[in-house]
Amino acid sequence: MTIKFPTPDELARELEEKAAPAATAILQKIHGKLTARGAVVSLDTYPDDATRALVEKALGEAGWSAAFGSDQRDGSSVRVSPMRGGGR
Repeated sequence: MTIKFPTPDELARELEEKAAPAATAILQKIHGKLTARGAVVSLDTYPDDATRALVEKALGEAGWSAAFGSDQRDGSSVRVSPMRGGGR
């Protein structure tokens, strides 16, 4: 019996593909509330690592930083703000 394990790159691609719809939904929420100073957006659930990475990458490429947070009282959210020095 032979078991084929995926390579790290294959696993990363698979996780990214699975996370893409959730990341797109978060980015759409952010886009709807974004101002020149940034935004704080409530999330239904705290996103997994792959989803957060996709959101952070997309925002970073546009000069924004993202900080995800979660607490019992306020739930999950993402704070988006302009990168210092213009980003990238």
